Amino acid sequence: AIINLYGSTEIILNGSGNYGIWAGKNGSITANDLKIISNKDDSYGVVSNNNNIIYGLLDTNKNLQESNGIILNGNYNEIIMNGENSKAIYADSQYGVVKSGEGGMGYIDIIGDIVAEDGGTINLDITRSKQNWLQGDIIAFGTQSSKNASVNLTTNAALAYQGDALAANGGVVDVKLGNRSSWAGRADDYQDATNSEWLKNHTDNLDTKFSGRVTGNGTVKIDMGTESTWNVTGQSWVTGLKGNNSYIILDNDENGNGYALHLEKLPGLILLQ
Repeated sequence: AIINLYGSTEIILNGSGNYGIWAGKNGSITANDLKIISNKDDSYGVVSNNNNIIYGLLDTNKNLQESNGIILNGNYNEIIMNGENSKAIYADSQYGVVKSGEGGMGYIDIIGDIVAEDGGTINLDITRSKQNWLQGDIIAFGTQSSKNASVNLTTNAALAYQGDALAANGGVVDVKLGNRSSWAGRADDYQDATNSEWLKNHTDNLDTKFSGRVTGNGTVKIDMGTESTWNVTGQSWVTGLKGNNSYIILDNDENGNGYALHLEKLPGLILLQ
């Protein structure tokens, strides 16, 4: 099934456990200038996954094309998920794809997590030269050993980002910030999970934001662009970090102890404070 939403689309979610836009295994949805607002818990703004709907004698699992997922276009995309345990953008399984159109998409104003799991893919290229906002975590989590997940976010203009960048079990988070962006949060690629002894001692005791146990490391790459600032709000591990005249501020915990930032690679000029 193919749905094209022309013009502007505004969706207000009034209940808990609601979905704004959802594409299943055999669905494809294209949206322009999208606005979704929810104030209730356990809701989703944009979802692409392996599920389908059965109405009476019509089983949408049968005899339909495979999904192209959800394509976001237009000049702006606003997704405001104010409820607890809600996600702004979510993709899982090999059929779960959320992406921008061929020419990219307009600026974003997002409250809520951006999450890819179990083979899901989220690729967002924000091309407009206008300030962007994101308040929520970016998470990539492979929930089976044979399946990864990835979130790729690129902003042409500055992004005001408040949230964590987290990846494990083969998941990949790749964020490219526009010049003069600001980020407050922590990053973690769970690189210690490459150590079998560490896994033995920690995998069942970790308190994480993932939907399952950490059994392997992920990849977190951050390109800060030029003259951007990252306020590190927790112990952080990054697979790759780039920047040009950018600043990293190491914050303190409640006891005044400074957080550490662990880097595998550090090309470019970045100043630590």
